[in-house]
Amino acid sequence: DLNPKTVRPRRSDSSQQASSKPGAVHCSRLLGVDLHPRSAALHQATLPEAFAQSDFVFLALPLTPHTHHLIGAELSAQARPGTVLVNVGRGSVLRESDVADALTLGRLGAYAADVFELEDWGLDDRPSDIDPRLLGHPSTVLTPHLGSAVKEVRMAIEEQAAAHLLWGLKQRGCAVEAPPLPQPCWAVS
Repeated sequence: DLNPKTVRPRRSDSSQQASSKPGAVHCSRLLGVDLHPRSAALHQATLPEAFAQSDFVFLALPLTPHTHHLIGAELSAQARPGTVLVNVGRGSVLRESDVADALTLGRLGAYAADVFELEDWGLDDRPSDIDPRLLGHPSTVLTPHLGSAVKEVRMAIEEQAAAHLLWGLKQRGCAVEAPPLPQPCWAVS
């Protein structure tokens, strides 16, 4: 939940200071590959166009049969030299071995991820380890997936778990006294 948070990206050159507006990002053009564009500032592009024209490519895709290994050697080869690839969606939307190849060959400038192919348990062909070339590459940043590790989100998770527990007890006929909690997620209409 970023609503109460403030983000102020900063540029490295002193000629253009960051805006004081929360969430301000300085860029000349914002490309998007989106079936349902939500912003007039977003210029629609195909995936190959986005890779060829972007300095930064952010992947925030769910894992579906269509997105499984969507990003591979072919798209990495089309990337603008020095492109930074960031995956915060699902690990298996790309082939980590292809990303390692692209980094080694200099086609990608850097790679950052907090999701990995080995985490996609529903896939029989998932690797058992992160590609060691990614682990040791100086231009990679690999972190745990901690999007829920903020106080507000953790509190909401705990309240939802308590609501589920109370709901289950009430279904079994137990008399339960508790402070008001949100309804279990499946009970919300």
